[in-house]
Amino acid sequence: MGVMAVFGPVAHADLVLSAPPRESREAGEKLYGALAEYLSKATGERIVYRHPDNWGIYQAYMTKGEYDLVFDGPHFVSWRMARLQHVPIAALDGKLRFVVVSKTDNTRVHQLNDLIGKGVCGHAPPNLATLTLFDQFTNPSRQPLLVETKGFDNAYQALLSGRCVGTVLPAELYRKYDGQAKHTRVLYESTAVSNQALTAGPRVSAEVRKRLQQALLSTEGKPVVQPVAESAGASIFIAVTDADYRGYDSLLRNVWGFEQH
Repeated sequence: MGVMAVFGPVAHADLVLSAPPRESREAGEKLYGALAEYLSKATGERIVYRHPDNWGIYQAYMTKGEYDLVFDGPHFVSWRMARLQHVPIAALDGKLRFVVVSKTDNTRVHQLNDLIGKGVCGHAPPNLATLTLFDQFTNPSRQPLLVETKGFDNAYQALLSGRCVGTVLPAELYRKYDGQAKHTRVLYESTAVSNQALTAGPRVSAEVRKRLQQALLSTEGKPVVQPVAESAGASIFIAVTDADYRGYDSLLRNVWGFEQH
């Protein structure tokens, strides 16, 4: 099966693989089309990659259970486990942590609660970093004001330029930006959460799930699997279980389109 199969109609018997539209269509088809082809050969099933043109399409299809194999963040993994009978197959190595920071010369912001009612730069929900920040504020009327920015680089630069008084960043990325804390101070650091993972839905049998996991973890698949891992800042896939993701879906409880399911 070639990558071109993603352009045609998907047959009912096909297993559909998808992921959030972080890349362009061309880049997504190159990255995940190759993965679908490799997993097809490894499992004996016909797996095709379906690229969502935007987040709205991805969310709609994902929450309706239209995708059989999905690669995305831990809160989505947990949500599908609880509502769509998905099972985590394999995850990226490492854990995810986030920090909320402000500028050191801002004398009015020294702790997390000082951000209430003030502008904080971040991605639009349901981005995991943004949800992690707002999860610390249980009263909806006493929260920061989200200043939507695209990309963590842009969010950090917006903080430095004064467009907002705080931002939330992956901890590892923050250390690259300002590891010596010369320009910013950390107001909050989250606990570690499991990394992005591939899940399989109820149309994928237990035997095929086992073959999928073996394929993702094998040295044979490294030329195809490693680029997927590296695109998300990791190096390899590791085996995981339901317990590694249980409970993260609570981050989505107030996000439109997820709370209705």
